[in-house]
Amino acid sequence: MVRSRAELDSRRPGLLRRTERAATLVEYALLVAVFVVPASAGLSFMRDSAKSKMGHVAEQVAKSPTTTTTEAGDGGGGGGSSTSTTAAPTSTTTTTPTTTTTSTPPTSTTVAKVAKTTAPTLTTSKSGSGGSKRWKSKRWKVDGSVKITDNTGAAVNGATVTFQVQEFDKYGNVTATTTVTATTSSSGNATLTVSNLTSSDRTVKVTVTNVTGLPAGTTWNGSSTNAQANRPAPW
Repeated sequence: MVRSRAELDSRRPGLLRRTERAATLVEYALLVAVFVVPASAGLSFMRDSAKSKMGHVAEQVAKSPTTTTTEAGDGGGGGGSSTSTTAAPTSTTTTTPTTTTTSTPPTSTTVAKVAKTTAPTLTTSKSGSGGSKRWKSKRWKVDGSVKITDNTGAAVNGATVTFQVQEFDKYGNVTATTTVTATTSSSGNATLTVSNLTSSDRTVKVTVTNVTGLPAGTTWNGSSTNAQANRPAPW
């Protein structure tokens, strides 16, 4: 069947419109594939990157010290100061050092005290007479004392001093030996008296032989001291 040109031309506009519509859809599809999809992917990447950077910036701002910004009002006098303060969170780390304390007791030094005696100080005097009328004879006596001090020079109180008393005749022979004890006073002195000596006694010798009863921490140096006294003259 042969159609006329005029009939074909009358149907061509619809065909052209369908062809153009199909071409437009293809172009849109190409545009989406070429531009929209990559752009969407790029935007998604930029969004993730921006979030990451913003998170990093926020973290740095949170760690930064407090900043204060003050804006003064304008010259009209109506505007006041505007202060913006951002306080960083406070993080406090406390480290407690270990302290070791070693207690050393003080050194106690005790100085031993040593007692010493002075040489006896002796004085003689006549003490009257004794015996029967027929054998009446004169008498004399010896008074003596010693002093005890420690090595600091302090007087030693309450110590017992032992004396040996020897009596000699005119030939130097020992006619009698006795022992006498005495206790020191607060001044450190110990005294003794040898009495009832006769005319036959020419000399008396007094010797310190021992010191006992010393305070705790005090010892005697063991140095024996002596002195002697002669019969008073004239007899």
